[in-house]
Amino acid sequence: ATVRGTGPAGKIPEADIRAAAEAKPAKATPAAAAAKPAATTAAAEAKLGSTVPINRLQRITGERMLKSKQEIPCFYLTVRVDMTDLVAARAKMNETGAVKVAFNDFILKAVAMGLEKFPLMTGQVAGNAIKLADAIHVGLAISVPDGLVAPLVKDVNNKSVAQIARDSQALIERTRADKLDLSDLEGGCITVSN
Repeated sequence: ATVRGTGPAGKIPEADIRAAAEAKPAKATPAAAAAKPAATTAAAEAKLGSTVPINRLQRITGERMLKSKQEIPCFYLTVRVDMTDLVAARAKMNETGAVKVAFNDFILKAVAMGLEKFPLMTGQVAGNAIKLADAIHVGLAISVPDGLVAPLVKDVNNKSVAQIARDSQALIERTRADKLDLSDLEGGCITVSN
């Protein structure tokens, strides 16, 4: 953002990037330093070999991800889908609806419908049995300054796409405001990321 392009029409050629990388970074003003979020400042001050404390959200996310990897068999599936009709339906919904619907909201609904059809996919190995989930709560991967967190959109299978969109947006806002509690992270059976 701070590099001025010397190429045609102000474009930034490789030489400008190299010159900027070799130049000493400008000192931040006290007001600019104070405006930085604490997490950004801590991340910027991290040096190789140092120990950086984690916050509550990072700790819980790390514990849940480790538990998930240890207890739930992982697999990856790639499917090509013609989204033409869905793109048109989303545009129509967003013209008339009170809440803006994202593509992720449709994906959450589709995943929940699949889990309803194949409930075994909600299961976790519990000794010599498979314990199926009590409800279809879907984790939604959300980017935050300290990394990634996956709080739950609850009972996705019982909601319309518009309800999922409303709940997802509220969850994203709570996550980014660091207002999640443990109930937002417990009881999921699958996680979706865009």
